[in-house]
Amino acid sequence: MVPLVGHAVYHRLRALNRWTDTYLPNAWGPPPCPFTLSPDGRPATTWTRALEALLRSPVGQRLEQWEQARKVRAFRAQAGDNPETSFGPDCCKGHFDSYGRRTIQAFHDRLSQLKIEGGGEL
Repeated sequence: MVPLVGHAVYHRLRALNRWTDTYLPNAWGPPPCPFTLSPDGRPATTWTRALEALLRSPVGQRLEQWEQARKVRAFRAQAGDNPETSFGPDCCKGHFDSYGRRTIQAFHDRLSQLKIEGGGEL
């Protein structure tokens, strides 16, 4: 996790979850930022600020809604009737390759090898 903005929240999250130091020993200190930020925490380039302002406008919101609807249609068409996918305004779950089914099958196969019953449904 490399936060682009909200470093105070990042530091509070790490302070409240010190156990993460054990699993993320290289995450100590401030995370690297891939670009220069202005004092208000926004990207400092003029082009970036102008583009963000445009995207926050009503025109930008309509563009965003159009693109979202377009991508949802495309993903739904690609997924077909795959129950491991779900697309909408609040969810983008694109498990196109049936990872869940394959994982559960591998789990059941392993249980069979160990001669253990149960383990949920396929």
